[in-house]
Formats: sequence, structure tokens, C-alpha cells
Amino acid sequence: MSRKLENLRNIGIIAHIDAGKTTVTERMLYYAKASHKMGDVDKGTTITDFDPEEQERGITIYSASVSFQWKDVTVNLIDTPGHVDFTAEVERSLRVLDGGVVVFSAREGVEAQSETVWRQADKYHVPRMAFINKLDREGADFHGTLDEIRDRLGSKPVAIQIPWGLGPPHLANPFRGVVDLVGMRLLTFTSETQGAEVVESDIPAELHDEAELWREQMLEQLFDYSNELAELVLEKSPVPVELIRKVLREATLHRFIVPVLGVFYGTSLIADEVDDKTITYLFTRPIPRRAVLFGKYVAYLFCTVLLILPSVVVVYLLLASIGGTLGAAFPALLADLTMLAIGLAAYGAVFAFVGARMKRPLVTGLVFAFGWEPAVLLFPGYLKRLTVAYYLQALVPQAMPDDSAISILMQVFHEVPPVWVSLASLAAIVFAALWAAGRSVETREYVLEQ
Repeated sequence: MSRKLENLRNIGIIAHIDAGKTTVTERMLYYAKASHKMGDVDKGTTITDFDPEEQERGITIYSASVSFQWKDVTVNLIDTPGHVDFTAEVERSLRVLDGGVVVFSAREGVEAQSETVWRQADKYHVPRMAFINKLDREGADFHGTLDEIRDRLGSKPVAIQIPWGLGPPHLANPFRGVVDLVGMRLLTFTSETQGAEVVESDIPAELHDEAELWREQMLEQLFDYSNELAELVLEKSPVPVELIRKVLREATLHRFIVPVLGVFYGTSLIADEVDDKTITYLFTRPIPRRAVLFGKYVAYLFCTVLLILPSVVVVYLLLASIGGTLGAAFPALLADLTMLAIGLAAYGAVFAFVGARMKRPLVTGLVFAFGWEPAVLLFPGYLKRLTVAYYLQALVPQAMPDDSAISILMQVFHEVPPVWVSLASLAAIVFAALWAAGRSVETREYVLEQ
């Protein structure tokens, strides 16, 4: 069955071993009604641990992808291994992710493999959410884990949920639910439905002051990403929930922040009652890479023309004031500006291809413009037809140099194509280079080198 690309998302679950990745995956599939019951890692009944060795050992060895429908979006959920021996499987998966959910155990906090997968996600520019799991376990420490995410991973975590209590039921203040700091509501989970039913209610009085303090901290962390939000907070005006979610989502997708959730076993990651509050911060309508490339190309043309145009006009005005009239200089000015725009468009397209295809685009571009083209233009032959300058010469024959030894050589072997041939060839160069550049950025992988 064919699916629209704009409605398809690749979301990965990544973490240290035994943080609860596969269990979280099982919960998400169950709550999305993609499976009729929850599997158990210890019993070897999970969907993603399909290999007999995985079921026997109770760990994930191979990355596994399962799909489910969430509202109008098809989510490809990728469960990755957490053991250091299978790091290659994690990296293989990160290449295709639109977003990642990094699971941390509230007992162990940030562990060795947590740091490894975090750096790998940085390498492939993957937007992330942090998911502090096992808050209902003995020794759970939400605040300590949050601090470790900030200090050890060098990230900017923003808590959008805080737990109501910590630890198992026999403690004096056990974990009973979470406070949604965006909507300022208490979310609790019913054991009868295994967490599938989320009950939304008012925040208890004893928890209200702490929730307000955490919410203020969350809004302060979002100041840098929205002037509108900052102005509302400084004016002490109510901040719309929709605005907070918008800023959270945009900052997350740009990898400025990492939203932090605090629940147990994935209950509030995906459920009808908490829709648009959690995993949807990772959902974005993907912009095709070609559109990004063409947008940058148009911006390059606009900015370059805007930068060069005033200086060219000033030079012509000075020349006109010295040796002639402005009216006589105007046709030449118009012709040269047209040639300049055409040349910028052609060279810009060629350099767009060089930048998309070559490992060292700056060096390659300089060699092409200042090495290959001048050398080829000195001698007769068909090679000069593989340069941009050859066709630009037909548009500005008066710009040919008339002194020095190089000028004499160029005049001896000077071949100028007809104007219409030059214009058609330059147009073909622009379209061919942009098409090749667009195809290259669609198919290649680009990695940010540290």
C-alpha cells in the first residue's frame, strides 16, 4: 500500500541496555491499537524481539521496525539495541530517523551507552525527546536524571512533565502520575487498562506550588525561541497553551532543546487522552531536500545581486560623469547587469552541484573557476565548451582584454558562439547543474564532522 511521504514519520527508541526501550515500544504499539496485548521482554513475547536468541537472552540484538497509524500519520517505530556490542545497529537506524525518543532509567540515570547513542544522534542531527522511565521503581530519581542529562550530555533539557511522587506503592509518597506543565493538568493512569486510559484532573493543592515553579522555569527556557512568549511572560499575561506547544515543537525540531517526559513504561508517550502533548513534538512535515537546496540557491542569487548591484551602478555613474552622459552609459549598464545576473545564476548552479557532490567543495570550486576555466579558454578545442566563461564571452565581447601575452593568445584562439547559443547553453547548464545537485542531496547522506 502506497503512503504519502508527508504523512510518514520514522521515530526511533534509543537508550542504554535495560532502560526499558522494548517495553516502551510494546506500550506504544498497544496504546495505538497496533497490537491486542502487551508483550513481555522476560517472557520473550515482544513484537520487536523476534529472533530466538533475543527471546532467550531478553535483550535486543537487531534493530526492528514496526508501523502503526497515529491519527493521520503513519509512524515507523524503530526499536534499537542498547548493548555496546551492537552500536552499529543503532547508527544504522539513526541515519533514517526523523526523531528519537531517548529512554533513561530513573534509577540509573545517564549510563555509558546513553552517552554513546546521544553522540551518534548528534552526528546525524536527530531531534530528540528524553523519556525518564521507571519512576515507579525503588530508588527512582527524576531530578538527578534531569541534571545528568544536562551535565553529562551537554544538552538543554526542558521538563514538560514532573512526577507526582516517586517509587513503588509501599513508600510514603509513591509515584501516582505526572503533572503536564504545559496545560497545568494532573495525568494519572488506571491499572485496569494497563495505562491505556489516562485520567486528566486538577493539580492537588500540595503539588500546585511546585508545579508553578517548574512551569516558570520551563517558560524561561523557551524565552530565546519566541519573542511573543517572552513578552507575555514579562507582562505577566496568560500564555496560550497552543503557543507553548508551538514553541516547544519548533525548538525541538531545530535541536535547540530536549523536552523531558516523566512516566512509567511509555504510558504518556502515546495515548488518546494526551494527544499533541508528547511524541507529536517530534512530528514535522518534512521539507524535501531539493526544496531546501533550491531555496538556498535563490537566496544566494538575491543576496549576491543585492550586494554587487549598488557598486556596479556607482562605477557607471562615475564613468558617465567623467567621460560622457548617463543616457549613453545606460544601455551598457543594462547589458552588463543582465550578463552579471546570468553569470551568477550559472556559476551558482555549478557550485550548488559541487557543494552537494564533492567532499571538498570549496577547493573544487576554486580550482574550477580559477584553474580549469582560464587554462582551457587559452587554447582552441571543444573543452572550452565545458566552461561557463566561454558562453558569457558572447554576451560581453567588449570585455575581452587587449594587452598582455595572455590577451594575445586569447585573441588568436578567440571563438565566440552566437548569442542565442550562449543563452540556451547557459540555461541548460543552470537546469542540469540544479537537477544533478537536487538528485545528489536526495540520495546522499551528510554527516556533521565534529
